[in-house]
Amino acid sequence: MARPESELTKKWQNSTQPLVSVVCITYNHERFIRDAIESFLAQETDFAFSIVIAEDCSSDNTLAIVDEYCRLYPRVIKLIKNEKNLGVIENFFRTIDSVTTKYAAVCEGDDYWTNPHKLQTQIDFLQENPEYSMVCHPVTILNETQNCAAVKKAYEKFVSGHFTTRDILRGHFIPTPSLTFKTDAFHLYDWMLACRSGDIALEIILSLSGPGYFMPEPMAVYRQHDDGITKKGRLPPAEMLEKSLFLFRAFDMLTKGIYTYGVNRRLAKIHFIYAVGRLKKFEICLFMFHCWSAMKYAVKGIMCRSKADVRL
Repeated sequence: MARPESELTKKWQNSTQPLVSVVCITYNHERFIRDAIESFLAQETDFAFSIVIAEDCSSDNTLAIVDEYCRLYPRVIKLIKNEKNLGVIENFFRTIDSVTTKYAAVCEGDDYWTNPHKLQTQIDFLQENPEYSMVCHPVTILNETQNCAAVKKAYEKFVSGHFTTRDILRGHFIPTPSLTFKTDAFHLYDWMLACRSGDIALEIILSLSGPGYFMPEPMAVYRQHDDGITKKGRLPPAEMLEKSLFLFRAFDMLTKGIYTYGVNRRLAKIHFIYAVGRLKKFEICLFMFHCWSAMKYAVKGIMCRSKADVRL
């Protein structure tokens, strides 16, 4: 068990209001939620922070475990107990939208942080560099699926440093448990609730308020397991495709075509990935359709490229 609340808060320089909220959504995470909460409580900061846990009507003992920590840390932990199951996307965005602190850090209930100075490091950077909207870092992937027993590997898809909306459109590289951001950069649009990937929608919206910074040091673990949303909640391929395309089309409409070149390039990439998947299953007609769609969006992107696209 983590240190007592009085010890955790004694370095908070008599702060009465938290500067940052740790946003943790959880559903059926009884095997993992203690690791997540303990990693939040292990943070060493000179500012106050709160832990906001949104429990989405779990059918296991997740709620009982969170309640236990709430009783021990009443000043630090706030529980949002949903009256009905919202699903991961709506629970994620509704919880972030409820946060009133200047900053928010994200970590789902089956992931955890590994560096006790993570929050201090990231908040110091955002305080010293107010032009940035978010900061993130590499994580370690812990694969605990049936076919892979507790194997760890690095999640590194981006060279550390400055990144923009244009980079996010090229491909997903921000691990969710690494993200800390300014809450005034977040705006919830209705179309975001219909997305397949809440983390990508969040990152791309944040980037409109300023660039992000990718720190070099891994400070969290992203856990893969058979009960995770990417495994258990996987949609049929056609529905996954449509939801993936929907996100970027909606973003293109929101930004009135400023990023059309990058959006079309991403749509082409999505179709190409699905083409490869159909070929592996010998679905030749679908393979040819997605190849044609990928080519169509690639050409469309080139034709509509503008000076604004190059600059951003």
